[in-house]
Amino acid sequence: MQNIVTANTDDVKYCIEVLKRNKMGSITFLPINSLRARLLSAEQANALKEKGAIGLACDLIGYDKAYDSVFKNLLGSTIVCDTYDNANSISKKYNRSIRIVTLEGEIFNPQGSITGGSSRKHDVVSILGREREFENICKNFENAQFQLKKSTEGYEILSSNVAKLNFLISNLNQQLIDKEVQLNTATSKVDYISDMLDKYIEDLTEKRTQYDSLCEKLEIIEAKLTGAGKLKTDISSQKVDFDDKKAKSRETINKKIDERSVLSAELASMKENLSSISNKFTICEMISTIKLTKRLRQKTTLLMQKLILKKSEFTLQTQKIKLIMLCFQRLTRQKLTRLMARFLL
Repeated sequence: MQNIVTANTDDVKYCIEVLKRNKMGSITFLPINSLRARLLSAEQANALKEKGAIGLACDLIGYDKAYDSVFKNLLGSTIVCDTYDNANSISKKYNRSIRIVTLEGEIFNPQGSITGGSSRKHDVVSILGREREFENICKNFENAQFQLKKSTEGYEILSSNVAKLNFLISNLNQQLIDKEVQLNTATSKVDYISDMLDKYIEDLTEKRTQYDSLCEKLEIIEAKLTGAGKLKTDISSQKVDFDDKKAKSRETINKKIDERSVLSAELASMKENLSSISNKFTICEMISTIKLTKRLRQKTTLLMQKLILKKSEFTLQTQKIKLIMLCFQRLTRQKLTRLMARFLL
């Protein structure tokens, strides 16, 4: 018996569609809800009383009563006989209308054909010989279920890992957005500081020009002061000889002293300007420190480039994982199809 038992004709329809879709050949199905028992007629039932008749095949085996219609359809009209001769006698007596099977495996078919001979290893005719094949099919089915469970667990693990990777990617994207915002803010600050630095440099250049001009004026004033000192010395040495010119000389000296006071005031003012210029130089040093911020900006740009590269590598890894999952799903489907085909065959 190489038929498949199903609960109803709808199951048969589904199985046939699977066979057609996968080009797996044809199989005979036995739907329980539509099978009817094939029993001996009242006259044929008398053959059970003949010599050598053991009984109906369906009565000599044990089976679940849920499959009663199946076994009576297949074996309800088959008589089991002890020997070939007794079976031949019974078959002849009832006009070759009864299917009879001997204990040696000979089969007397209706219409007169007889099947017999030695059985081959790969073509066991007796019902008992199919028991081992059925056990092997059950084992293969259990192995298929185990492989399916294992594949399902592996798929669940991969799904969990993919979820974790998606969560990690989301966090990295958020961090990347935050870093871009910080970078834009830092870039704006650096641009503003650069503009201010340019203004300070221009102002410093102008102050430097003013400083050079003041230095030149200071040299002129110092030269005048030196001349005034020499003149005072000459007047003191000639005081005895020039008493009559003392008043005039004193007035001249007082004027020179006044000029010196004025020049001293100008010198003090110039010194204050020099102090202010010195402060500007201090500001320049601060500006030099600000230039370091540009270097920080360059390092930040390099860091962002590395971060973008890492993101690209991570995206590539994610695509590889998705490809592996797709291949895994295809392999799982192929294995299931092969196992089902092996089971049906």
